[in-house]
Amino acid sequence: MRAAVMFNRKKKIIPLTDELHAKLARAFTEKLNELEELNEKNSEFENFDRTMHKLIKEPHSEIRAALDAERAETQRKREAKNLPLRSG
Repeated sequence: MRAAVMFNRKKKIIPLTDELHAKLARAFTEKLNELEELNEKNSEFENFDRTMHKLIKEPHSEIRAALDAERAETQRKREAKNLPLRSG
């Protein structure tokens, strides 16, 4: 028999049988596994959340200005392709 004991609220020793000790250990391990899985899911969410905050942190006016500049450059390239060659 193991020398496994537990203390109650009044600090009295309660001896545990092997069977009870095994059940408590299994329950404790299962709870730890559940908490670890939950923590992994939370860290995935935190990574996603952090990425979204970085994306949203950029002001709309800056995003709009970059898109407009890109659009204008694309338009200039199209117009340059369509211009006839000048003969001199």
